[in-house]
Amino acid sequence: MQNDPYSTPISHDYPSGRAGNSEVSQAVMLTLAGTKPWVRFFSVLMFVGAGLLLLVALVMAVAGASIGKASGNPMFSGGMGVGIAVIYGLLSIIYVYPGMKLWKYSNSIRNLLQTSAEVDLIDALNQQRAFWKFIGILFLSLLALYILIIIAAVVFGGFAAMSAR
Repeated sequence: MQNDPYSTPISHDYPSGRAGNSEVSQAVMLTLAGTKPWVRFFSVLMFVGAGLLLLVALVMAVAGASIGKASGNPMFSGGMGVGIAVIYGLLSIIYVYPGMKLWKYSNSIRNLLQTSAEVDLIDALNQQRAFWKFIGILFLSLLALYILIIIAAVVFGGFAAMSAR
């Protein structure tokens, strides 16, 4: 056999018989099997939370309109109750997406446990990646919103202090 310096390099990183094998190890499957009930539990909690937020939104809309009419308070009759209801409604929608991703992640783990196929492991990890990506973007968005609120409070507070003199 000749040693050709221009040939493609050959890697022997895999133990014998593992190259090209698409079966996931038992240790990986047992670890994911241990997380599956918790993933499903938190997925259900996300759905229940979304439902409760939607229920609170409906109650706020009805109560806000009723209190506004009964009390004659211009703040409530101006739509404050409806505004809060809209915010809670949007929050309930935001809860659904990560709940769906966790549910799909749990289903992918179930499929992996049945098939031991690497494709199902990749699908499970992609669902988990999408969940954490969404949570990261949501966190950064809320952090930016908090910073804007703090800046606005300082600026308006400064204007209020200057006009009080």
